[in-house]
Amino acid sequence: MKEDLFKTIGLFFAVLFLVYLAVKGMKLHFQVVEGLTNKTASENDLNDSYGEAGDAAGYAAAIKARSIQIQDGLLIDKYRSDYENVLINMDDHLNLLALKEALNLKKDGPEYDAGIAKINAYHNARANLNQSMKFLDSQ
Repeated sequence: MKEDLFKTIGLFFAVLFLVYLAVKGMKLHFQVVEGLTNKTASENDLNDSYGEAGDAAGYAAAIKARSIQIQDGLLIDKYRSDYENVLINMDDHLNLLALKEALNLKKDGPEYDAGIAKINAYHNARANLNQSMKFLDSQ
């Protein structure tokens, strides 16, 4: 009796799992087929305004809204000195990394080129930090 009950419950869950897999597979299939179908002329006319420059104003507004959301989360007025300290410490850290890399440069070969590339990356990161500091000062 118990054995039949366990078999029935197991079979029920197996069928339920197979139905789940079938539904999930159909959703994937519909997404692929939908992406492969051609649009009608009326759909193309409706979507022409969303080309590269078609909805630039809407895109700019979305970027501005996201920027405001990030700015609100950073609380720049409250944590300005902490952010400045982070930028200053990162600048010092990058200077030390560049110095260490310069002192450990190999004379030639691919390791020399890789070392120069790292030093350039540190320089670019420092330039980005300087831009971030200027931005922070303008807020």
